[in-house]
Formats: sequence, C-alpha cells, structure tokens
Amino acid sequence: MPEAPATLYLVDGYALIYRAFFAMIARPLTTRRGENTSAAWGVTNFLLRLFERRRPDYLAWVHDMGESFRHQAYPGYKATREKLTRELQQDFDRSVERIVQILDAFHLPLIGAEG
Repeated sequence: MPEAPATLYLVDGYALIYRAFFAMIARPLTTRRGENTSAAWGVTNFLLRLFERRRPDYLAWVHDMGESFRHQAYPGYKATREKLTRELQQDFDRSVERIVQILDAFHLPLIGAEG
C-alpha cells in the first residue's frame, strides 16, 4: 500500500490572531497584571487541536507584512474595520509578541512577506 502524501498546513497568522483577539473582546482573558491573553489562548488552542486532529507533517505560520496587493486593487479593503483605540492597539501588539513566543516554543517557522 502506498504511503500517504505528506501534509503541509499554512496558517494565515494575522487573520487567526485578529479573530482570537476580538472573539472575547467584551470579556477578555487577562493575567493578574491585566495583560490580555485572549489571542494567545485562542492561537494555542487552535495549534493544539490542529496537531491532535490533523497531525500535519509540516506547518508554517504566515504573516503578511504591511499592505498587500488587495489594498492597491481595492482601496476599500478592510475599510470597514473600526480604528483601534490606543489601548486596544497596545493590547493587540503585545498579543502578537506573545504569539511569536508561542510559535518559537512550538518550533514553528514564521514566514513574513510583503504584498
């Protein structure tokens, strides 16, 4: 019987972080010091479930850096998203930093590209 082909999963990193961060925005998970950990929790759960249920041979986390071709093709791309308050932006940025640490702990490559 032939061996099954290897599986590769590419995770759209910012989309998952954004979804996990805002899924519990009304009642975020926080540390005792008040650090919002909702996105880190959501991403970690996603990865653990993916490893358990799908058992990928290869997995990479992909971040789009800056604006993409979509912004040039359609100026209204993501225009309906509300501007984050300064505090929410700081929480989101800290969440991204935490998630990069989590990816490192999982030994997952982080691939970033413009456009």
